Order: sequence, then structure tokens, then C-alpha cells
Amino acid sequence: MAEAPHIDVILCSFARSRSLWLRHFALSHPRCGAEILSQACSETDFQIRCLALSHPHCPPGVLVDFGAHVNQSYRAVVAQHRECPSPVLAMLARDRERLVRALVASNPATPPAVLNYLTRDSSHWVLYRLASNPTIPLDVLEWLLVGKDRELWMALGANAGCPEHVLARLIRSGSTAVRARVAANPGATRELLLLLLRKAPAGATPEILEGVAANPACPARLLSSYSRRPEPAVRRSVAGNPSCDQEIVALLAGDREASVRAAAASHTAAPEAILARLAGDVEGRVRATVAMNPAVPGSVLEFLARDPNIAVREALVENPDSPPAALSSLLMDSYRSIRVKALVHPRCTAPVVRRMALTACDSLTGLDLAVVFQDAAHHSGFPPHLRTMLACDGKGLPG
Repeated sequence: MAEAPHIDVILCSFARSRSLWLRHFALSHPRCGAEILSQACSETDFQIRCLALSHPHCPPGVLVDFGAHVNQSYRAVVAQHRECPSPVLAMLARDRERLVRALVASNPATPPAVLNYLTRDSSHWVLYRLASNPTIPLDVLEWLLVGKDRELWMALGANAGCPEHVLARLIRSGSTAVRARVAANPGATRELLLLLLRKAPAGATPEILEGVAANPACPARLLSSYSRRPEPAVRRSVAGNPSCDQEIVALLAGDREASVRAAAASHTAAPEAILARLAGDVEGRVRATVAMNPAVPGSVLEFLARDPNIAVREALVENPDSPPAALSSLLMDSYRSIRVKALVHPRCTAPVVRRMALTACDSLTGLDLAVVFQDAAHHSGFPPHLRTMLACDGKGLPG
């Protein structure tokens, strides 16, 4: 049985709803099942079809059918699907629409032979997308290097699938823009970063320093040095670097720039005391970043559930570790999107929903209970006597 089975039940209920918004929500959820997606693709609504086709669980047979559809928008969605069958990708690589071919070129699931074929494409945009594909074969990669096209080299520099010797060659190209892409490339090694800094004239530009500071391979001594740089973007990169140690994170958590504090708030190595302090930061984006951090104590997350800034509560409801007390509060949020997301949260169990419903009945918050309860009633934990109340009140049961 899948973990948190209530999610699947609610998504099935949403998919049958008369509310187009709830149906869209169900089709966008990562747990949406293949049967629901297949049924959605049989409908005529354009947006419903696109949501279903783009879902990772969309059945391969459906992708095959829509890969040959007369509507280029459907073919474009299929062309970028990670589970698209190889024969369909090979067919779409010959599509008359440049957009479709470009999406095939950047799809990591595209077979090497098809990527090879796309090197002959007349569109520079297709070649640019090809250069960004992390599964690009070495022979295709070498071919893209030959022309010394600056835009293609920039795409290759940012490509995490590029081997070390190719990235070293790009560093020696002399282009600051290309070097900046290599600097931020997660595939760049410590040795490549040091080579880059040696080759960069006058030390390095702020753009290069920003990329190096964000790179997990950045040496500790450089992170310490860059944490004191005058450029906020460089300090922000240091604060968000997963290799950054607690001491530096704590230092940058008190930075004068909100963007730097927000980056520090996202770091899982940040001390609990620092995260608790940042939960009361004057800037909403900082508090929203704290709400997303899996290392934040439950008591702090409960506090953030009452934050007046919607962005903070939106972030909190996406945190898989949000505690039941916080979810109970979010189920009564004034924004429907937050209430519905809370309903399908992995930790939103039947007791949480019952607690919310009974608390709401006793509250004087001015909430329209019928509106709040109509969505909550999709959950199996919703009290049966309140279902009856909804029906008798004329508001109707979920639909």
C-alpha cells in the first residue's frame, strides 16, 4: 500500500469533481494515477489534456497516440516527456515545427542516435537545446565544439553531463560568459574551479565568483573568503551552498541583505536557534524559505502557520515535515489553494481533519464554514455529521 493512502483517495474524488479547478489540481499532483490521466486525455478540454499528457505517470500508449496528433501543442508536450517511447521521439525529431524538435533535442530520454540526427537540424535553437541535454553523446558534444559558437559553448558550459576535459577546454576559451556557466556547473570538480580562477583575468568577474561560490565543489577556504565579499549575489551563493559549514551559515543569517538571509534560511546545516530567529525576520521571503527547510523544528513551523504573508503559508504547506498542528491551521486558511494542498499533505491524517472541523465549528474567525468544509469533505476523516449538515444546508456535498 502506498504511503499516505488518503492522498490517492482524495485525488480520485477531485478528478470526478464538477469543479474544473479541483480537477486541474488532481492532474497536476505527483501522485495522480495512470487511470485518471488516461481518462483525462479522452476528454476534449485542451488544458485537461495538456496537464494529463505532461504528468510523469501518463501511460506510454497515450503518449504514442498524442505524439502523432495534428495539434502541435500536444506533440510539444509529448516531446519533452521523460517517459516518451523512443520511436515517438525519433518521429518527433523530424517534426515540421521547430519547437517540437527543440524539445526532443533537450529531452534526456532521447536516444543517442536521434540526438546525432538532430545535429543536422537547420535551427540554431534546436542545436542550443541539444547542447543543454545532460545525456548528450561525446561525439555529438565534440561536434558542437567545432564551430566555436559562443551560445552553444555557453549551453555546454552549463550542462552537468559534460565531461571534465570538455569543461576544461571551455574554461580555456577565454569567454567570460562561458566560464561563468562552467563555474556554476554542478559537474565541475574542485580542480576545474581552481583552473578557472587561475585563467580568469584580474581574478574573476562577480558573475564567475557567484557561480564558484554556489558550486558544491567550491573549496572551504574560498567559501570562507567569499562570505565576506561586497557583492550580495556572491554572499547569497555561499549561504546556499550545501558545502557551507554552520559557522559561515550563522554569519550570513545576519546579513543586511534579505536575499542572503533567505539563502542561509534554506540551508539544512543552519542551527535551530538561527532558523527560529529567521522565522521572525521582517522580510516575508526569508520566513517563507524557513518554512520550506526540512531542518526547522516543528514548533517553529506551527508558529509560521499563522503568518500573515500568504507566501509563507504556501511554502509551509509544501514542506513534507509540516506538523499536524500546523496542517490543522492551514486547513482553515483563507486561501483555497492552501486549504486544498494541506488536505493532500502526507501528514494530513483523519485525526487532523477531524480536529480542524471541530475547531472550526467552535471558532469565531468569520470563516464561511460551508466553503471550507466542502473541500475538506473529500477527506475520509471528515466527520459524518458535518457531511449531513452540508447536505441539509443546501451547499451540497463535494462535487
